[in-house]
Amino acid sequence: MTHPQYPGEAPQPPKKKSPALLFGCLGCSGLLLLVLIVVGALALGSGDGDDATEDSTSADSGDGGGGGNDEAADEGADDGADEDLAGIGDRVEVGDLAFTVTGVEDGLTEASGALDTYTAEGQYVAVSVTAENIGNEPTYFENTAQKLYDAEGREFGHDSDATIALDEGPMLGELNPAQSGDFTVVFDIPADAEVDRIEVSDDMFGDGGTPISLKG
Repeated sequence: MTHPQYPGEAPQPPKKKSPALLFGCLGCSGLLLLVLIVVGALALGSGDGDDATEDSTSADSGDGGGGGNDEAADEGADDGADEDLAGIGDRVEVGDLAFTVTGVEDGLTEASGALDTYTAEGQYVAVSVTAENIGNEPTYFENTAQKLYDAEGREFGHDSDATIALDEGPMLGELNPAQSGDFTVVFDIPADAEVDRIEVSDDMFGDGGTPISLKG
């Protein structure tokens, strides 16, 4: 039995999916894919950064080790230089004079002579030197030509008053060929300074001097 068709009722066509909904889904999928790509790229970049940091740290460590080796080499070179220096009792020829340091006394607070007694500002260091004229003409041992150095490399000139008080060498330091004399040169250095070496020279201005170690 068929039902009668009422006027105005028409069969309903099948429903179609909305284009906006379709594109919306595709858009969500694309956005999700883009997010995954960005996250992956960031992860890879972070890994490369960690590798670069490790490489940099390794390189820095290598450089640090090299620096330590350089410092050790420098210290070794300094020790070798000290070993090469002449010392107390060694004869050193400089120009027309041959010098031999026979003794050193530091920590002196006073220098007493025939005329007066002098007090050190820090400490007096008295260096005993034998000088011999090895030239062919008269020459002079000049107190002003001799320089003292401490362990920090500081240079000190002689103290004239203290040197006159303690020096018993030939008058004016004059030496004829083949003549030798014993001299005492006194320096006033800081009380806490450590004596390192004396630089001897036959030039009144101390040019062309040769170092002699005063250590032990």
